[in-house]
Amino acid sequence: MAKKSKKAAKPESKFDAFEQSLSDALKIKKDGNPGKHADISEAVTVLENIVSEIVADTKKFDGDKMNKTAGTRVRKYLMLVKNNATAIRKAVQNKKGDS
Repeated sequence: MAKKSKKAAKPESKFDAFEQSLSDALKIKKDGNPGKHADISEAVTVLENIVSEIVADTKKFDGDKMNKTAGTRVRKYLMLVKNNATAIRKAVQNKKGDS
């Protein structure tokens, strides 16, 4: 009998963790829009953490060694910020409309 190899679960990346945190904070619905009970303060806090990562990776990319992987992470994080800034804007508008 052949042994079945158990693949170790891939560890969650920082990017995935940030994405999940933003989704949880904004209560993203299936249609991609933020829910009525979005926690805007929490979402902005997560964005602040992402910007800190962007600053750190930008320093690695701009450094003497020019870490290209760090440059890729900067681009990914910036796209995450862009998309979620739009979602936060929608959440703010939804809350304004509810009051």
